[in-house]
Amino acid sequence: MQEFFTLLTTFPVVLFSAIMAVVFLYWILVILGTLDVDLFDLDGVTEAIDGALDGALDGAIEGGLEAADGLEGGAEGAGEGTPSGLAGVIHAVGLHGVPLTISLSILFGLAWLLSMLLIEGVRLKAPEWVANIPLQFAVLLVTLTVAGFLTARIIRPLRPAFATVTAPSRGSFTGRVCTVVSTRVDGDFGRAEIDDGGAGLLVDVRCAEENTLSRGDYALVYDYDREADVFLVKPAEDGLSA
Repeated sequence: MQEFFTLLTTFPVVLFSAIMAVVFLYWILVILGTLDVDLFDLDGVTEAIDGALDGALDGAIEGGLEAADGLEGGAEGAGEGTPSGLAGVIHAVGLHGVPLTISLSILFGLAWLLSMLLIEGVRLKAPEWVANIPLQFAVLLVTLTVAGFLTARIIRPLRPAFATVTAPSRGSFTGRVCTVVSTRVDGDFGRAEIDDGGAGLLVDVRCAEENTLSRGDYALVYDYDREADVFLVKPAEDGLSA
């Protein structure tokens, strides 16, 4: 027992032991309903960190109030385009696609176990002339590298469960061909079905021009009237289908 306690307080194991204590407490609070699984938003965290770093650099160069301007400018630009900074690192090592709390919990859990195994191993096999501090930092580097690689493989199949699907807006149906399901379509009445990638969407449609549209015919959606919540259609050209 004394040897195990000594191992837990040896660097870098002690570093991961402290982190795992926080992780354990966090998941206890999640189970109790006090905290949310997605406590930290990746974009928000990286924007704040990257913005702070950029602002600190600008402040060191320009000084005074320009430091505050740098903080604000860095935070605004951190999340645009290709992920950069901390977000770029997380994407590069494959820890994205799931809540940050889950990926970090797995990462530090593996790092904790691996660091104990490595420290115990080098104690038994390392020559006596090997200095402790360089050896411990080497263990830290190897541990984080291996743990990051394994974590990326573990969370890969979990990403679909956390994927965010944005429902298409009604305006996005403009330009599509719909199938008329009513007996007629004119300026006052009409119903049609639009293929939304699922079971189909039944909508109200209107046609300002004279037509012979009836059930089963195809019509082209060319606009959407938000105020009336109806789609404006016209007879589809020959060869077009839904």
